[in-house]
Amino acid sequence: MSHRLTDVLGIVDTVVFRRMDARVATLLLERSGRQNPVRITHQEIAAELGTSREVVSRILESLAGAGLLKVMRGRIEILEQGPLAAFAAA
Repeated sequence: MSHRLTDVLGIVDTVVFRRMDARVATLLLERSGRQNPVRITHQEIAAELGTSREVVSRILESLAGAGLLKVMRGRIEILEQGPLAAFAAA
């Protein structure tokens, strides 16, 4: 029971105190460990993080403009993993 409560408190902490752009970057980094490019849509990211697709689209556009990602239909390729990890940790 205490393990489960710790997990829930960790999720609440992430949702309340971490910026959405850092959460998107973290999700992409986790998924890129399995495959790059990551096969995921903006809507799927939004559903997993509990936000709207429009917010995710703006964040991805911003990260792509910084040269960290390449966004394609249904796929997101991570171009600069180190800087994206630093961004996610901030």
